[in-house]
Amino acid sequence: MEKVFKGARKEFKDELEATNGSWRILRITSLVDLLLFNYYCYETDRKSSYLIRMFNIILKIKISYLLGELKISNDLPSQIEILKNEQDKILNAYDDQILTFKEKALSYIVDERTLLQEMNYLKVVCDLGLDAYQDDIFDASLLSIFSLIEG
Repeated sequence: MEKVFKGARKEFKDELEATNGSWRILRITSLVDLLLFNYYCYETDRKSSYLIRMFNIILKIKISYLLGELKISNDLPSQIEILKNEQDKILNAYDDQILTFKEKALSYIVDERTLLQEMNYLKVVCDLGLDAYQDDIFDASLLSIFSLIEG
């Protein structure tokens, strides 16, 4: 279990450092689109790397909700500075989300159909343009993905 978390966190941190957390300017629906894209890639190739990406995308969504919407400005240097200054806050939020997730993961059993159902739900909400994602669907998706990684 810890190996999965360490690998996912390393990938998350490496991307955060390389991009300065530029994903923070994305709308939640854009992150959901990215999540769905990785799910379809996983269904095609069955590589666990797609599951790790999905795991981290869901955590990005949860962190975006937690930290609030990032306002985009026309002043690019100041925007980059804001993103750089958020990195510690983002990593702390990531670690907090992982701790919360670990508590839930101990008693959860899933099959692959569950993840498909969750992705279909997210696709419908996204296609309808409803910014009405429920946090519990992301929790359930995290648990499903983790189960498949550990599988």
